[in-house]
Amino acid sequence: MRGIPLPPYGACDLGPLNLTRFVNRAFTAEAHIDFAALIAAAKDPVRLLDNVIDVSRFPLSEQQERARQARRIGLGVTGLADAFSMLGLVYGDHRSLALAAEIMQSIL
Repeated sequence: MRGIPLPPYGACDLGPLNLTRFVNRAFTAEAHIDFAALIAAAKDPVRLLDNVIDVSRFPLSEQQERARQARRIGLGVTGLADAFSMLGLVYGDHRSLALAAEIMQSIL
């Protein structure tokens, strides 16, 4: 998958959710992702990332104008491999790939 290039003077504000914080009963047969907590937790960073655009000082007026018009933000995840380990999954196997897709769909 290719990234989408930014336009001239474009900016994107990025932030992560740490997936290990959403693993319940880690390293047991009952280990699972708390999807309700993950979905709820995704709301605040989205608001925060959007607010950062308003308080940021950009070196060029063109950057400020473009950032405030487009309001590009991105919420991703960190700790994916660690979360898989806590869940007893092998990174890259079909179960981990399906879970990764479900996680990303849940925070959209």
